[in-house]
Amino acid sequence: MARVLARRPNARLDLEAIEMALRASMHQLGGAARHPYHQPKSGESGEPTPDPSPSVRMDPAASIAVSHASISGAELIYRPLMGPNAASTTPFRVLFVCSGNICRSPLAEALFKSMAHEAGLGSRFVVDSAGTHGYHEGDQADPRTRQVGRKHGLIVDSIARSVVDEDFDHFDLILAMDRGHRSELESRAGKGRSAAIRMMREFDPGAGNPDVADPYYGGEDGFEKMYTTLEPACRGLLEAIRR
Repeated sequence: MARVLARRPNARLDLEAIEMALRASMHQLGGAARHPYHQPKSGESGEPTPDPSPSVRMDPAASIAVSHASISGAELIYRPLMGPNAASTTPFRVLFVCSGNICRSPLAEALFKSMAHEAGLGSRFVVDSAGTHGYHEGDQADPRTRQVGRKHGLIVDSIARSVVDEDFDHFDLILAMDRGHRSELESRAGKGRSAAIRMMREFDPGAGNPDVADPYYGGEDGFEKMYTTLEPACRGLLEAIRR
């Protein structure tokens, strides 16, 4: 399990309140905020070890979300995100979403698949991509997306489709490329759905803008920038949910 922070828009950021909430959450977890899959070694009692440091310790995913909140002025809620358990045979299902499913989300899908495979975790994930609209349903990814993928050793072979209602219960995690996609997804999902909806760049510790820019109407340099934007976000995502 990795912990990430979700945001509520139009709320005032209160860093002191965040710190207090994190302290309370970690206290409930047992002081040192151990990894939830931690198994006591031989001779350990299994009781949590007191944290010798008075400072608050946040995991990378938490730090990422705090940095984004400082940009958008949002209120944060400490919320768990379940990752794939090594002992489980059920794969963790991830869906990347952009507008037409021919530029950003297909490249994110190919990147994440490649990273998971390189880490020996390919079988622990089911990965797909989709669009909020069916503009290009049935088409291959944009030739410029496939070209930038080949340049970086990736095979971008997805076929465009639109998000369907079943996706909100079939997938564990849905990644929106920008705030417009997130709003659309949250509106369509409604309440009580299984999937967690997050922003793609929440998982990039160096991100200054929460959105992945759409390169569709620009030149090839925009597609290269898309790659350099998605690469650290996909890497951070894998690290956040593999633990």
